[in-house]
Amino acid sequence: MIDIKTDPDGALITATPTDKISEVDIANLAEAFNDAVNTHDRIPALMIVAEKFPGYDSLNAMLAHLKLIKSRETLVPRVALVSDGVLLRSAEAIAKLFIKADIRHFVMADLEAAREWARDGEVRPDAVKILDGFPNDVLAMEITGRLHAADYEEVIDPLVAKKLERHDKLKVLLVVDKGFEGATSGAAWDDLKLGLKNFTRYSKLAVVTDLHWLRNAVRLMGPFMPAKVHTYPLINKDLAEDWIKT
Repeated sequence: MIDIKTDPDGALITATPTDKISEVDIANLAEAFNDAVNTHDRIPALMIVAEKFPGYDSLNAMLAHLKLIKSRETLVPRVALVSDGVLLRSAEAIAKLFIKADIRHFVMADLEAAREWARDGEVRPDAVKILDGFPNDVLAMEITGRLHAADYEEVIDPLVAKKLERHDKLKVLLVVDKGFEGATSGAAWDDLKLGLKNFTRYSKLAVVTDLHWLRNAVRLMGPFMPAKVHTYPLINKDLAEDWIKT
């Protein structure tokens, strides 16, 4: 059985399995989607909440569920999977192979964050942390998670502009941890714009990370940059800091 609730504005459908899922449950979920679309003229996101996923009462029920998601894969914007159970956590990776919606897993303790993300798609920790203790001509940042366009618009761009008012050249230190997930398309475009706009205004770039793909990318890019470029593993962060300060 699935307890199905639709937010008053039709932005989110919350499905909470309380017992093994049947074909009837899937039909009711499909009807909830149709009602939300017809009533509010919008495609709702989906949040599945199951402390321990109960499974299906038959193979047909599972196939009906997959068919429902498949039929709406180009419409449903986000699917939040909220569970501490291993099965539902694994479903995130499996589902990404078959459907195009943005799918994320949250633990039960992060239920409200999951709800906010599913509704608005904007819940995220700060991806950029500005590091202190450096000369004014150094832009030192620690990057984690996924970079968004807002990180450039609200943090990086204003800081670069402010420093360039006082200095002809800037030195950049980037510390990128293992949790880095890359950048959204908007952030990637902003990164390109920032790099092209200030291409000749950087004198040094130090990238500190244990992500081999990122270090290799920086090394490939280095010969084409006017700045001196060095890469370091995280264990040698202090060496990177010493180099960027000189």
